[in-house]
Amino acid sequence: MTPHGWHPRAANCVVRGLALGALATLGACQTPPPGNAGRSEAPTAQEIRDVMRPRPDAQAATPRAVVSVHRLDLPLERSVDEAWALVDEAAFPPITRTVWNANGLRVGVMNGDPQSLAAFVEALPGVAGIQRSHLAPGEYPTPLIAAPRQPEPIKIDLTIPPRAVREEFIRGGRIQLLTHMVARAADGSPGDGIRVEVTPHHHIPQVRLTPPDPQVAMLDGRLFTELTLRAELPPGKTLVIGLYTPPAPPGNAPAPGSAPAPEVIPNDVPGGEPEPESDARISAMPSEAEPLSDEPKPEDAEEPAPPGPPQVPAHLGRALLTGKRYNRAMQMMILISPEMPAGSTRGDASGG
Repeated sequence: MTPHGWHPRAANCVVRGLALGALATLGACQTPPPGNAGRSEAPTAQEIRDVMRPRPDAQAATPRAVVSVHRLDLPLERSVDEAWALVDEAAFPPITRTVWNANGLRVGVMNGDPQSLAAFVEALPGVAGIQRSHLAPGEYPTPLIAAPRQPEPIKIDLTIPPRAVREEFIRGGRIQLLTHMVARAADGSPGDGIRVEVTPHHHIPQVRLTPPDPQVAMLDGRLFTELTLRAELPPGKTLVIGLYTPPAPPGNAPAPGSAPAPEVIPNDVPGGEPEPESDARISAMPSEAEPLSDEPKPEDAEEPAPPGPPQVPAHLGRALLTGKRYNRAMQMMILISPEMPAGSTRGDASGG
Protein backbone atom coordinates (compact mmCIF):
# COMPACT_ATOMS: atom_id res chain seq x y z
CA MET A 1 0.00 0.00 0.00
CA THR A 2 1.45 3.33 -1.04
CA PRO A 3 1.62 5.94 1.77
CA HIS A 4 -0.24 9.19 1.35
CA GLY A 5 1.79 11.69 -0.62
CA TRP A 6 4.25 9.01 -1.89
CA HIS A 7 4.77 8.80 -5.64
CA PRO A 8 6.24 5.64 -7.32
CA ARG A 9 8.73 7.74 -9.26
CA ALA A 10 10.13 8.99 -5.98
CA ALA A 11 10.97 5.40 -5.05
CA ASN A 12 13.13 5.08 -8.11
CA CYS A 13 14.98 8.24 -7.16
CA VAL A 14 15.66 6.83 -3.67
CA VAL A 15 17.01 3.58 -5.08
CA ARG A 16 19.34 5.41 -7.42
CA GLY A 17 20.45 7.67 -4.58
CA LEU A 18 21.26 4.70 -2.35
CA ALA A 19 23.24 3.04 -5.09
CA LEU A 20 25.29 6.16 -5.75
CA GLY A 21 25.89 6.58 -2.05
CA ALA A 22 27.13 3.00 -1.74
CA LEU A 23 29.56 3.52 -4.62
CA ALA A 24 30.82 6.71 -3.06
CA THR A 25 31.36 4.89 0.23
CA LEU A 26 33.32 2.10 -1.46
CA GLY A 27 35.43 4.65 -3.26
CA ALA A 28 36.18 6.44 -0.03
CA CYS A 29 37.30 3.19 1.60
CA GLN A 30 39.91 2.46 -1.04
CA THR A 31 43.49 3.47 -0.40
CA PRO A 32 44.58 6.21 -2.83
CA PRO A 33 47.48 5.31 -5.10
CA PRO A 34 50.93 6.58 -4.17
CA GLY A 35 51.49 10.14 -5.25
CA ASN A 36 47.77 10.88 -5.36
CA ALA A 37 47.02 10.94 -1.63
CA GLY A 38 44.13 13.16 -0.87
CA ARG A 39 42.99 13.38 -4.52
CA SER A 40 39.40 12.53 -5.32
CA GLU A 41 39.08 13.94 -8.84
CA ALA A 42 39.49 11.86 -12.03
CA PRO A 43 42.88 11.83 -13.84
CA THR A 44 43.44 14.57 -16.34
CA ALA A 45 43.82 14.04 -20.08
CA GLN A 46 47.51 14.91 -19.82
CA GLU A 47 48.03 12.18 -17.23
CA ILE A 48 46.33 9.64 -19.52
CA ARG A 49 48.61 10.65 -22.41
CA ASP A 50 51.63 10.27 -20.14
CA VAL A 51 50.63 6.71 -19.32
CA MET A 52 50.00 5.79 -22.98
CA ARG A 53 53.27 7.35 -24.17
CA PRO A 54 56.04 4.71 -24.63
CA ARG A 55 58.84 4.76 -22.14
CA PRO A 56 62.12 6.20 -23.39
CA ASP A 57 63.90 2.93 -22.63
CA ALA A 58 61.40 0.79 -24.59
CA GLN A 59 62.79 -0.84 -27.75
CA ALA A 60 61.02 -0.25 -31.05
CA ALA A 61 59.20 -3.25 -32.49
CA THR A 62 61.14 -5.26 -35.07
CA PRO A 63 59.89 -4.54 -38.61
CA ARG A 64 58.07 -7.56 -40.01
CA ALA A 65 58.56 -9.01 -43.46
CA VAL A 66 56.05 -7.88 -46.08
CA VAL A 67 55.47 -9.54 -49.46
CA SER A 68 54.31 -7.66 -52.54
CA VAL A 69 52.16 -9.57 -55.06
CA HIS A 70 51.52 -8.22 -58.57
CA ARG A 71 49.06 -9.75 -61.03
CA LEU A 72 49.50 -8.75 -64.66
CA ASP A 73 46.74 -9.23 -67.27
CA LEU A 74 48.00 -9.95 -70.81
CA PRO A 75 46.36 -10.92 -74.13
CA LEU A 76 46.12 -14.69 -74.40
CA GLU A 77 47.01 -14.78 -78.09
CA ARG A 78 50.30 -12.87 -77.60
CA SER A 79 53.59 -14.62 -76.86
CA VAL A 80 55.42 -13.75 -73.64
CA ASP A 81 58.66 -15.58 -74.47
CA GLU A 82 60.58 -12.30 -74.76
CA ALA A 83 59.77 -11.46 -71.14
CA TRP A 84 60.49 -15.00 -69.94
CA ALA A 85 63.98 -14.66 -71.44
CA LEU A 86 64.70 -12.26 -68.54
CA VAL A 87 63.63 -14.89 -65.95
CA ASP A 88 65.92 -17.59 -64.58
CA GLU A 89 63.84 -20.73 -64.91
CA ALA A 90 66.90 -22.84 -64.04
CA ALA A 91 66.59 -21.56 -60.46
CA PHE A 92 64.36 -24.60 -59.92
CA PRO A 93 65.39 -28.23 -60.48
CA PRO A 94 64.46 -29.76 -63.85
CA ILE A 95 62.03 -32.19 -62.22
CA THR A 96 60.15 -29.29 -60.59
CA ARG A 97 59.84 -27.43 -63.89
CA THR A 98 58.75 -30.62 -65.67
CA VAL A 99 55.96 -31.32 -63.17
CA TRP A 100 54.69 -27.72 -63.25
CA ASN A 101 54.94 -27.45 -67.05
CA ALA A 102 52.85 -30.63 -67.35
CA ASN A 103 50.10 -28.78 -65.47
CA GLY A 104 50.32 -25.66 -67.65
CA LEU A 105 52.35 -23.61 -65.15
CA ARG A 106 55.69 -21.88 -65.72
CA VAL A 107 57.97 -20.71 -62.90
CA GLY A 108 61.24 -18.86 -62.47
CA VAL A 109 63.10 -16.25 -60.45
CA MET A 110 64.27 -12.82 -61.59
CA ASN A 111 65.89 -9.73 -60.13
CA GLY A 112 63.35 -7.58 -58.33
CA ASP A 113 65.06 -4.21 -58.50
CA PRO A 114 63.08 -1.40 -60.18
CA GLN A 115 65.22 -1.45 -63.34
CA SER A 116 64.78 -5.22 -63.87
CA LEU A 117 61.05 -5.06 -63.21
CA ALA A 118 60.68 -2.16 -65.64
CA ALA A 119 62.56 -4.08 -68.35
CA PHE A 120 60.39 -7.14 -67.70
CA VAL A 121 57.13 -5.22 -68.00
CA GLU A 122 58.43 -3.47 -71.12
CA ALA A 123 59.02 -6.87 -72.75
CA LEU A 124 55.46 -8.00 -72.07
CA PRO A 125 52.99 -7.60 -74.96
CA GLY A 126 50.17 -5.18 -74.26
CA VAL A 127 49.74 -5.20 -70.49
CA ALA A 128 46.01 -4.60 -69.99
CA GLY A 129 46.03 -4.25 -66.21
CA ILE A 130 48.15 -4.58 -63.07
CA GLN A 131 46.77 -5.41 -59.62
CA ARG A 132 48.91 -5.09 -56.50
CA SER A 133 48.38 -6.52 -53.04
CA HIS A 134 50.43 -7.18 -49.91
CA LEU A 135 50.72 -10.31 -47.81
CA ALA A 136 52.39 -10.88 -44.47
CA PRO A 137 54.14 -14.15 -43.66
CA GLY A 138 52.16 -16.10 -41.10
CA GLU A 139 51.27 -19.46 -39.66
CA TYR A 140 48.53 -20.35 -42.13
CA PRO A 141 48.56 -20.52 -45.95
CA THR A 142 46.97 -17.68 -47.86
CA PRO A 143 45.11 -17.88 -51.21
CA LEU A 144 47.34 -16.43 -53.90
CA ILE A 145 44.82 -16.73 -56.75
CA ALA A 146 41.51 -18.59 -57.04
CA ALA A 147 39.84 -19.78 -60.21
CA PRO A 148 36.13 -19.42 -60.93
CA ARG A 149 34.06 -22.56 -60.98
CA GLN A 150 34.96 -24.63 -64.01
CA PRO A 151 32.23 -26.07 -66.27
CA GLU A 152 34.38 -29.05 -67.23
CA PRO A 153 36.72 -31.43 -65.37
CA ILE A 154 40.28 -30.21 -64.79
CA LYS A 155 43.17 -32.60 -65.30
CA ILE A 156 45.84 -32.76 -62.61
CA ASP A 157 49.10 -34.42 -63.65
CA LEU A 158 50.71 -35.87 -60.53
CA THR A 159 53.40 -37.78 -62.39
CA ILE A 160 56.80 -37.55 -60.70
CA PRO A 161 59.45 -38.93 -63.08
CA PRO A 162 60.61 -41.65 -63.29
CA ARG A 163 57.48 -43.04 -61.67
CA ALA A 164 54.47 -44.23 -63.63
CA VAL A 165 52.05 -41.74 -65.14
CA ARG A 166 49.46 -40.59 -62.62
CA GLU A 167 46.66 -38.28 -63.72
CA GLU A 168 43.43 -37.33 -61.99
CA PHE A 169 40.38 -35.29 -62.95
CA ILE A 170 38.70 -33.02 -60.43
CA ARG A 171 35.16 -31.68 -60.58
CA GLY A 172 33.23 -29.19 -58.52
CA GLY A 173 34.67 -26.97 -55.84
CA ARG A 174 37.23 -24.31 -56.72
CA ILE A 175 40.85 -24.49 -57.77
CA GLN A 176 43.29 -22.12 -56.07
CA LEU A 177 46.97 -21.64 -55.36
CA LEU A 178 47.80 -21.42 -51.67
CA THR A 179 51.01 -19.74 -50.59
CA HIS A 180 52.71 -20.19 -47.25
CA MET A 181 55.38 -17.58 -46.52
CA VAL A 182 57.80 -17.60 -43.63
CA ALA A 183 60.46 -15.02 -42.84
CA ARG A 184 63.93 -16.53 -43.16
CA ALA A 185 65.19 -14.56 -40.15
CA ALA A 186 64.49 -16.10 -36.75
CA ASP A 187 62.95 -12.88 -35.41
CA GLY A 188 60.65 -12.46 -38.42
CA SER A 189 62.51 -9.41 -39.70
CA PRO A 190 62.74 -8.87 -43.48
CA GLY A 191 66.53 -8.66 -43.65
CA ASP A 192 66.98 -12.24 -44.90
CA GLY A 193 63.94 -12.39 -47.18
CA ILE A 194 61.29 -15.11 -47.11
CA ARG A 195 60.68 -18.79 -47.78
CA VAL A 196 57.73 -19.36 -50.10
CA GLU A 197 55.68 -22.50 -50.68
CA VAL A 198 53.02 -22.55 -53.40
CA THR A 199 50.63 -25.51 -53.49
CA PRO A 200 47.62 -26.18 -55.76
CA HIS A 201 44.46 -26.74 -53.73
CA HIS A 202 41.02 -28.11 -54.61
CA HIS A 203 38.74 -26.35 -52.13
CA ILE A 204 35.52 -28.18 -51.24
CA PRO A 205 33.80 -26.81 -48.10
CA GLN A 206 32.95 -29.36 -45.42
CA VAL A 207 29.70 -29.45 -43.46
CA ARG A 208 30.28 -28.94 -39.72
CA LEU A 209 28.01 -28.71 -36.71
CA THR A 210 29.87 -25.72 -35.30
CA PRO A 211 31.35 -22.81 -37.24
CA PRO A 212 35.06 -23.50 -37.85
CA ASP A 213 37.96 -21.12 -37.73
CA PRO A 214 38.01 -19.38 -41.15
CA GLN A 215 41.71 -20.17 -41.57
CA VAL A 216 41.02 -23.84 -40.95
CA ALA A 217 37.94 -23.94 -43.19
CA MET A 218 40.02 -22.44 -45.99
CA LEU A 219 42.01 -25.70 -46.12
CA ASP A 220 38.94 -27.88 -46.67
CA GLY A 221 39.35 -30.15 -49.66
CA ARG A 222 42.59 -31.55 -51.02
CA LEU A 223 46.09 -30.12 -51.05
CA PHE A 224 48.20 -31.42 -53.93
CA THR A 225 51.42 -31.54 -51.94
CA GLU A 226 53.05 -33.54 -54.74
CA LEU A 227 53.14 -30.28 -56.72
CA THR A 228 54.34 -27.98 -53.91
CA LEU A 229 56.81 -25.38 -55.18
CA ARG A 230 59.45 -24.17 -52.70
CA ALA A 231 61.56 -21.07 -53.21
CA GLU A 232 64.04 -19.05 -51.16
CA LEU A 233 63.57 -15.36 -51.96
CA PRO A 234 66.22 -13.04 -50.52
CA PRO A 235 65.60 -9.30 -50.75
CA GLY A 236 65.89 -8.17 -54.36
CA LYS A 237 64.54 -11.40 -55.91
CA THR A 238 61.09 -12.01 -57.45
CA LEU A 239 59.21 -15.26 -58.03
CA VAL A 240 57.39 -15.37 -61.40
CA ILE A 241 54.45 -17.71 -62.12
CA GLY A 242 52.79 -17.76 -65.53
CA LEU A 243 50.96 -19.85 -68.11
CA TYR A 244 53.06 -22.53 -69.83
CA THR A 245 52.52 -23.19 -73.52
CA PRO A 246 54.61 -25.81 -75.31
CA PRO A 247 57.09 -24.33 -77.79
CA ALA A 248 56.06 -24.34 -81.43
CA PRO A 249 57.89 -26.78 -83.72
CA PRO A 250 60.92 -25.19 -85.44
CA GLY A 251 60.45 -23.89 -88.98
CA ASN A 252 57.83 -25.70 -91.00
CA ALA A 253 58.26 -28.96 -89.17
CA PRO A 254 54.96 -30.70 -88.49
CA ALA A 255 53.70 -30.73 -84.95
CA PRO A 256 54.19 -33.99 -83.02
CA GLY A 257 51.54 -36.51 -83.95
CA SER A 258 50.43 -34.73 -87.12
CA ALA A 259 50.34 -36.43 -90.52
CA PRO A 260 53.22 -35.67 -92.93
CA ALA A 261 52.50 -33.20 -95.68
CA PRO A 262 51.78 -34.81 -99.08
CA GLU A 263 54.64 -34.76 -101.56
CA VAL A 264 54.16 -32.24 -104.38
CA ILE A 265 55.22 -33.57 -107.79
CA PRO A 266 55.76 -30.88 -110.44
CA ASN A 267 54.14 -31.24 -113.83
CA ASP A 268 57.30 -30.32 -115.69
CA VAL A 269 60.04 -32.88 -115.29
CA PRO A 270 63.51 -31.39 -115.89
CA GLY A 271 65.05 -32.83 -118.98
CA GLY A 272 61.82 -34.24 -120.33
CA GLU A 273 58.73 -33.11 -122.17
CA PRO A 274 56.03 -31.25 -120.25
CA GLU A 275 52.89 -33.13 -119.52
CA PRO A 276 49.89 -32.25 -121.69
CA GLU A 277 47.28 -30.13 -120.04
CA SER A 278 44.36 -32.16 -118.80
CA ASP A 279 40.77 -31.57 -119.81
CA ALA A 280 40.06 -30.29 -116.28
CA ARG A 281 42.65 -27.51 -116.60
CA ILE A 282 41.45 -26.56 -120.08
CA SER A 283 37.82 -26.36 -118.92
CA ALA A 284 38.89 -24.12 -116.03
CA MET A 285 40.35 -21.51 -118.40
CA PRO A 286 38.00 -18.69 -119.52
CA SER A 287 36.69 -19.16 -123.05
CA GLU A 288 36.91 -16.45 -125.66
CA ALA A 289 33.13 -16.13 -125.76
CA GLU A 290 32.93 -15.62 -121.97
CA PRO A 291 33.23 -11.90 -121.11
CA LEU A 292 35.72 -10.94 -118.42
CA SER A 293 34.29 -9.23 -115.36
CA ASP A 294 35.94 -7.12 -112.67
CA GLU A 295 33.38 -8.11 -110.05
CA PRO A 296 34.86 -10.25 -107.29
CA LYS A 297 33.84 -13.85 -107.19
CA PRO A 298 31.96 -15.07 -104.13
CA GLU A 299 34.89 -17.22 -103.03
CA ASP A 300 37.24 -14.23 -103.24
CA ALA A 301 34.99 -11.77 -101.42
CA GLU A 302 35.61 -13.18 -97.91
CA GLU A 303 39.04 -12.69 -96.40
CA PRO A 304 40.34 -15.24 -93.92
CA ALA A 305 39.55 -14.34 -90.31
CA PRO A 306 42.49 -13.48 -88.07
CA PRO A 307 43.63 -16.29 -85.81
CA GLY A 308 41.88 -16.35 -82.45
CA PRO A 309 43.25 -17.22 -79.02
CA PRO A 310 45.04 -20.58 -78.82
CA GLN A 311 43.17 -23.58 -77.56
CA VAL A 312 44.46 -24.25 -74.04
CA PRO A 313 43.99 -27.74 -72.56
CA ALA A 314 41.85 -28.10 -69.44
CA HIS A 315 44.70 -28.12 -66.92
CA LEU A 316 45.67 -26.08 -63.86
CA GLY A 317 47.23 -23.29 -65.90
CA ARG A 318 44.05 -22.76 -67.87
CA ALA A 319 41.84 -22.78 -64.76
CA LEU A 320 44.03 -20.42 -62.73
CA LEU A 321 45.74 -18.12 -65.21
CA THR A 322 43.29 -17.60 -68.07
CA GLY A 323 39.95 -15.88 -68.30
CA LYS A 324 37.96 -13.23 -70.10
CA ARG A 325 38.59 -9.66 -69.07
CA TYR A 326 38.18 -6.39 -70.90
CA ASN A 327 35.97 -8.31 -73.39
CA ARG A 328 38.87 -10.46 -74.60
CA ALA A 329 40.70 -13.65 -73.66
CA MET A 330 43.50 -12.91 -71.20
CA GLN A 331 46.36 -14.70 -69.49
CA MET A 332 47.82 -13.73 -66.13
CA MET A 333 51.28 -13.59 -64.60
CA ILE A 334 52.02 -13.38 -60.88
CA LEU A 335 55.09 -11.70 -59.36
CA ILE A 336 55.96 -12.29 -55.68
CA SER A 337 58.63 -10.07 -54.10
CA PRO A 338 59.75 -9.56 -50.49
CA GLU A 339 59.74 -5.89 -49.52
CA MET A 340 61.77 -3.87 -47.06
CA PRO A 341 59.35 -1.97 -44.79
CA ALA A 342 60.13 1.66 -44.04
CA GLY A 343 62.61 2.07 -41.23
CA SER A 344 64.06 -1.44 -41.55
CA THR A 345 67.65 -2.26 -42.35
CA ARG A 346 68.81 -5.09 -44.53
CA GLY A 347 70.74 -7.82 -42.84
CA ASP A 348 74.13 -9.06 -43.93
CA ALA A 349 72.76 -12.34 -45.30
CA SER A 350 71.99 -12.19 -48.96
CA GLY A 351 70.11 -15.48 -49.15
CA GLY A 352 70.65 -18.24 -51.61
